[in-house]
Amino acid sequence: MLSRSRPQDHYHGPTLDLVLEFNGVWGEKQTVAGVREDNSGGNIIFVSPGARLNFGRGYSIFASPLFPMAQDMNGFEHEVDFRLIFGASVVH
Repeated sequence: MLSRSRPQDHYHGPTLDLVLEFNGVWGEKQTVAGVREDNSGGNIIFVSPGARLNFGRGYSIFASPLFPMAQDMNGFEHEVDFRLIFGASVVH
């Protein structure tokens, strides 16, 4: 008889995964009451180094700061200095 085990069945302590992502945000100009708003929309490209700590049994937490590499904002919009994404996940 063959036995298949799942990765979460053999827990050997927490592990750390390091990641590097490139993310983009695109926003279209808004229309308010039929009038196109020139000071809205734009594009941002981020570089996002991050880390995920896996606790086994399907539990993990993660965090990633996003630093803008390029921004093309429309009109008088504020540019982004950085963003932060963090969270937790459970997989069963």
